[in-house]
Amino acid sequence: LETDLNNGIGVFANIETGLRRTDYDSLFGIGPTEETTDWNRTLLRKAETRLSVPNVGYFSFGQGNMAADGITGFDFSNTTATATNSVGDTASGELAVFSDGTISSQGLEIFFPTFDASRRFRARYDSLAKNGLSWSVSLGKEVLQDNNDNTYADAALRFETKWRQFRVKTGIGYAFNDESPDFLSGSLAMIDDQTGLNLTFAAGTNSTDGSYAYGKFGFIQDFFKWGGTALSVDYYTSSNPTSGASGADSWGFALVQDIDANQAQIYATYRTYQIDGIVTQYQDVKVLAAGIRFTW
Repeated sequence: LETDLNNGIGVFANIETGLRRTDYDSLFGIGPTEETTDWNRTLLRKAETRLSVPNVGYFSFGQGNMAADGITGFDFSNTTATATNSVGDTASGELAVFSDGTISSQGLEIFFPTFDASRRFRARYDSLAKNGLSWSVSLGKEVLQDNNDNTYADAALRFETKWRQFRVKTGIGYAFNDESPDFLSGSLAMIDDQTGLNLTFAAGTNSTDGSYAYGKFGFIQDFFKWGGTALSVDYYTSSNPTSGASGADSWGFALVQDIDANQAQIYATYRTYQIDGIVTQYQDVKVLAAGIRFTW
């Protein structure tokens, strides 16, 4: 819900939630058929109100994005349907496997952090952009999970500009996470709209000596009349991403074809994962994925 008041102040209210689904196996008739339909607060994504005040900025309150959320995700490649700096998403939910074939208790995504902020119950302020530069701060608590009394505080700086056919967007953010590790992270995206060539870079470090860097090279061109074609290749490397691993690497190739008439994207990606264990080594992983995404 969004509306403007007579004094020029804008009011925006937003609620987003996930829904329970049946047990995964039961969808294919090969497992339990009992449905888990009870809604609980962990499924709540956003419940917030935002005021836009002329010549002042934006004030947000409620469950929503902290100030540094999304700071590592700037990307002009048009392959983000299947390839971002959050490389673990491609195999999210898959458990890492030790070299002897034993399945570990950690998902692959744990080894490929992005050090990006999250959603909390918070108060947030965003400044108005001046010459492409804006800043934001937030203070929040975790209210959707039990046994988390941390106080969270974020600050972020963003910059966006365009010169001739070149566009640049960048940002950096710092997140104070109380008893959890703090982190500093950011990203940079550049594109030449005339040639379709684009570059993406993201990096971050936390207070427990973990760090990562991510780079992507992309190309966008209108090979077909029904929509643009985007290609990209990327590489991710991390150091001390989590306990039990000294580092992790991933590289991937992505293809996204736009279908403008239906607001759809056909996508495909190939990605590899390598994890360097400290005591026990892990098996390498290769993922091939494809699909179609509709938006409206």
